[in-house]
Amino acid sequence: MWNPFLLSFSVSYSSFYLIVVLLLAPALVLIVSPDVLLRSILVYALKDDVNQSLPHILSSDSVVLITGAATHIGSQLAIALYYTYNVSQLILIDELDSNDIYLPTNHLMNLDGAFEEKPPDAERQRSEKSLASFEIKRQRLFHVMQTVKERGFFYKVDFRPQLPQYPETKTETLAGFAKLGYPVLDTIFRKFDVTHVVHLDEENMNPNVTRVISRKREDDRMGMMEGLLDQLRINKERKGWTPHFVYASSSEIYDDSVGEKREDWDVIFTPQHSAKGVSKLLNEVLAMSYNDIYNIFSVGLRFFEVYGPWSSPGTSIFEYAERAINPDVPILVSDEIDLYSTRDYIYIDDAIDATMAAMQFYSPINESLVINVGTGKGRTIPDIAFMLESFLPRRNTKHQMANILDSYQGNSKAYSTRIASTERATYLLGFEPQVTLSEGIKNTLAWHNDRSYPFQDSEDDRGGVADAGIQSCHPADLECLNGLTVFPCASECARPNPCTQSAYDKILLVSRSVTRSCKIVLYTVDLGNMNTSSTTSALTNLLKGDGKSPVSGTLCNIAIVTENSKLMADMKQRAGISTETNVEEMLVEILQHGREIRESDVLHYGFWTLLPISPTNIEFDSLLPKLSPGSFFSSKYAIYINPNVAIKDTHHLMNQFHMEEGNNQGSTTAMMLGYKSSHVENPRPKFLSKSLYIQQKIYNSIRIALKEHLVRRGNIDSSWMIHSLESDGAKGLRCDIHGEILNWNVTEVVESIDFILSLHDFWNSALSRWKGQGRWWKTKDKSIVEKVAILSSRERAVVQLVPNDSFNVFLAQQ
Repeated sequence: MWNPFLLSFSVSYSSFYLIVVLLLAPALVLIVSPDVLLRSILVYALKDDVNQSLPHILSSDSVVLITGAATHIGSQLAIALYYTYNVSQLILIDELDSNDIYLPTNHLMNLDGAFEEKPPDAERQRSEKSLASFEIKRQRLFHVMQTVKERGFFYKVDFRPQLPQYPETKTETLAGFAKLGYPVLDTIFRKFDVTHVVHLDEENMNPNVTRVISRKREDDRMGMMEGLLDQLRINKERKGWTPHFVYASSSEIYDDSVGEKREDWDVIFTPQHSAKGVSKLLNEVLAMSYNDIYNIFSVGLRFFEVYGPWSSPGTSIFEYAERAINPDVPILVSDEIDLYSTRDYIYIDDAIDATMAAMQFYSPINESLVINVGTGKGRTIPDIAFMLESFLPRRNTKHQMANILDSYQGNSKAYSTRIASTERATYLLGFEPQVTLSEGIKNTLAWHNDRSYPFQDSEDDRGGVADAGIQSCHPADLECLNGLTVFPCASECARPNPCTQSAYDKILLVSRSVTRSCKIVLYTVDLGNMNTSSTTSALTNLLKGDGKSPVSGTLCNIAIVTENSKLMADMKQRAGISTETNVEEMLVEILQHGREIRESDVLHYGFWTLLPISPTNIEFDSLLPKLSPGSFFSSKYAIYINPNVAIKDTHHLMNQFHMEEGNNQGSTTAMMLGYKSSHVENPRPKFLSKSLYIQQKIYNSIRIALKEHLVRRGNIDSSWMIHSLESDGAKGLRCDIHGEILNWNVTEVVESIDFILSLHDFWNSALSRWKGQGRWWKTKDKSIVEKVAILSSRERAVVQLVPNDSFNVFLAQQ
């Protein structure tokens, strides 16, 4: 985790330390460059004045703006600032660019829904990489906003200020600026008293694409770095001071010659330099220029190879770790083996430590500088692969690294090295890496392992890797969980450890026992008001059977109620049982004695079997059985209804549910939901909770980023649902929905259901596009039933959305 002590190192030296530094200065010159030593002495000599006059120290009053907030470093920095310094506000900017994602549109398909031609391989590969990059950024953004909550303000925007389109005259120039108005950055700086700015730019998985400054006539925007620096200049003129400015550079500005890379070296470009390296050097030149001309101080961080949880697909350790999780494939393939290149790998937590230390460093001579962020130690790709294999060995000997290297016949490559000199980071920031490569690799593997097995533990021991992941976390330790979901123990999505207790833990075994002979279960949940011991009038009407069509089976119509409700008291009295008897404990005791529960053991009301849960100090969650029926019932299907829902013909609904199995696509129905007719959207509550407001805002940002390919329906009715309990795809979908609700900490389910369904459908559309296939779940006929495809590795599965009024589903007022 992040180290607060190191972060305050550069501003917390005592006078005693300063005296020691001065006495040892002649000796220190031999091992530290004079410029570094001079800067250090000046900083600490004027430390008190700096602390009193400038708001560069991070605290609970800080307002931090982060660009590239959905990048690897940006997302982890936002969370670290929240946990470590409890900052007041986080302004998060990210473009969420999806321009390289090629998606299906109506004009690309013929009448049968099939694409007319398969896209070129280059287009498909570029689109796959771009979509994978976008998806990890979406997940990071969700993790950040679910963590920082109302302290976070997200802007999905390309913040580069616009410029007039190559005006011919001065008059045209002024007119163009007048039309453009204030750019986004100016609005943000007017609205917030920003104390710190961290510019991390955008991640781009295409190494051939970079955007530093405008080079095309049709591109009417300034470069990101230039636009941000110019806004800092404007802010200084307006308020008399500038926020503390830190920006990301890269080790790619260095060449691959032997030796440590020092910040004070002159950079000499060679044909081997990447476009990214060139763009980062231009950023440094801009920062130095604004420092010289406008006296705007900045710290540039030349990050070396940053790895760890939440890194990006396409980066080396991410890809190797993904393969390492599967013990039946090699970690490296022959064309990736590079025996001679040495790189400096730094763990994400250490990179964040260095960034937060830089955010609090200030030079009393007000001269901008750049600092390497690395470990000072180099490793080759085979070194990394051997370390991965030491944690997760290969089952097949031919996949083991030793045998792969023995048989390697690749061409020799020129020796290259890129290792950081760390003296400047040590003496100016007080930063030293705390995580060894072995620890970092193990933590990274644990994160990948947890994501590979989101709803269960891995099958084998995993070389102790699993112990470094979610299993080591307390369910309430969100920082340790690092974005992974902890489900209630009674959920079908829960891991054995960690999970949280719920009020359903006892009745779970009872409900599975009584439904063992059922093919279909019709069930409802009404926990009533535990204080007044009441049952809602809607449930009372439901239990009377008014307008309801039960499913066949003696114990297949289940109502989960509270033990101390008035209904249970009446039923106990009617059955000649003392009202003090705890029916839930009685049923559990029957199972503990090895006897099956018979019909005479349970209480009935009409055709309903009552399963009571006892009052506890655990908050009741009516969503758990609604979204996790696989834990509660032993049947093949489960039909959930709210207490105020009337279904007059369950057989008609089930016939429609099974209709998908008779088509020629080999698909099945995973879930069925209703929707309200006449395109009437669900009424929006007058007052949104903070969590629901943030959730809706972030959902809308993703929809905008994907150019409306992610459709919001708005009229989904979740008051009744039909579940398939034997489909892996159906279980995965339910877990996705339930996890989304838990992570956003909301009680309203429709937004989560709508978004997850759209996300599954979107991914299936992309996969179909890349394969040159049609969207098999779409039909030519104008059916009243809408189908949404869900992701499943073993089957083709859909969710059916059917109109309530066409299937005799009625919603009564409570």
